[in-house]
Amino acid sequence: MGGCERIMNDRQRIEKWIKGVERLLAEWSRPDIQRWRKALQEEDRREDRGKRDVVHSG
Repeated sequence: MGGCERIMNDRQRIEKWIKGVERLLAEWSRPDIQRWRKALQEEDRREDRGKRDVVHSG
């Protein structure tokens, strides 16, 4: 019986996690958050270019 209960527990935990992820995704799709994501992605790209330049010149 204990194993069965644990499986249900795991399933409930996973379902709760999925609901949380869905909630996060819904928030991520908001226009203001999309702007932040875009800004962060561009910042990452700039940093990557800087690192590559340093590697080539070194």
